[in-house]
Amino acid sequence: MDAAVICSQLGFDDAYPMPVSRQLFDNNEAEKSGYFVLEFVNCYGNESTIGECPNSGWGSKNSTFQSMSCIDFLASSIWCAPTSPKVRLLGGRGDWEGNVEVEGFGDWGYMCNPFQKRDGPFDKERLNNVAKVICGQLGYNPEDATILYGNYFDVKGSEHFKCNKCLDKHITPLIMSELHCDGTESTLFDCKYTRTDLLCRHDKALAVSCKKEPIKLRLEGGDSSTMGRLEVYGFGFWSPVCGYKFTDQAAAVVCNQLDINPNNDRSKPVWLPSHRFFGTSSDRMRLTGVSCSGTEARLSECEGFTLGRPHYNLIADFWVKCREKDQVGIDCNPSPVKARLVDGPNERSGRVELYYAGKWGTICGTYFSSISAKIVCEMLGFRNRGGDDTNAILHKKSEFGKGDLDLIMQFAIFCDEERLTFESCGSIYWESNGWCLSRIAPVAGVTCATKKECVANNVLYSHRQIMPAPDNCKRCKCRKGRQVCTTKKTKKCRDQQSQ
Repeated sequence: MDAAVICSQLGFDDAYPMPVSRQLFDNNEAEKSGYFVLEFVNCYGNESTIGECPNSGWGSKNSTFQSMSCIDFLASSIWCAPTSPKVRLLGGRGDWEGNVEVEGFGDWGYMCNPFQKRDGPFDKERLNNVAKVICGQLGYNPEDATILYGNYFDVKGSEHFKCNKCLDKHITPLIMSELHCDGTESTLFDCKYTRTDLLCRHDKALAVSCKKEPIKLRLEGGDSSTMGRLEVYGFGFWSPVCGYKFTDQAAAVVCNQLDINPNNDRSKPVWLPSHRFFGTSSDRMRLTGVSCSGTEARLSECEGFTLGRPHYNLIADFWVKCREKDQVGIDCNPSPVKARLVDGPNERSGRVELYYAGKWGTICGTYFSSISAKIVCEMLGFRNRGGDDTNAILHKKSEFGKGDLDLIMQFAIFCDEERLTFESCGSIYWESNGWCLSRIAPVAGVTCATKKECVANNVLYSHRQIMPAPDNCKRCKCRKGRQVCTTKKTKKCRDQQSQ
């Protein structure tokens, strides 16, 4: 409304008013003075002049902008277009799809993503209406329109745009940002629009496809067709998926969509860090923040499924760009975890190595728990030996070496002490974070003794077996799981004890 009032005040009653990027124009002396004469303007559209619109007052010096030293890109800029500007789609597989561009000022400028919080829900209904209007304006069926984001078609701004007045050659002109259409408008410029995105860059360019096509999924890099790195196909691109918000429920949706059903209720689909199990893709990630309940028929029905959305991940309360190590892997039919003990002095002691999803690896010792140690011993059959339960002794800092394998498990929690399997655990974190990095983290080890056996210096001693003594005057034996020492009855030892 502000732009409409200003255009009318300037005598351009028949113009198409719209806010545009401040980057289109040179600095002027008023901006260099660091002083704004009017701020917080909110017109209703029926005013004759901008001064009649509600505002913070002429020459106000107690505003947010004043405290920010009036950064020049905050200055309002409008375009009173004499005719309805042309629209085109660039960079797609045909005229029906691509980045949305608007003709103006002798060149074509892109439109930025609609203003949204990084982690906020996208207003898909409003944005789909924008796509419908664009496709209808270009002569395509509005009902086939799909909105896309983040310079989806990878148009290279520095090669295409010729913006001589932009503040940065990589920041090219945008026309509008936040549009409000009901989907029935004849042109995009019949919609209402409120503001531009002051932080807009070309990697946020809005895109549209005017032809519907199915979203496809595949699993790559696994030992079988039931496991691998998740990749999503949409509008010409296969893309890996960032793991932010991705859960086992989302993995189940993917497996059902691919018609891969779990073998049984105890073998539910799981998501895994692809870089640990299936390798990574160097292709751009065009999907992140997908959250499923597990009841959806297709991944595209899950909350947050937005192709092209900027790929960010929330790590330790900080937003960072998704990295290759954040790519999602899935095992639709996970086999039971296998275990072995390596480099120990006997078959019941050693470094723990697990086999899962086609790969052997180690466990982080930092979070290794007593119940996890019991599970390992149970898996290896070291239980009820001689009628006694296993005395599982955990080694958080394994004395059996770290080995050459990758660390693949950080921890397992909420495990069932009756079933004693990793499959009974409520959650397994198949990853390593800053506190459990493969190169520096301690590796877990286990000794599987019976309750009557003793362990000293990683050596097992049976009940009543002689054990190493702390000095020459002691005689030690293993008795029901404990080292029991007595003093020798020699004169030298008696004299030493009496001193």
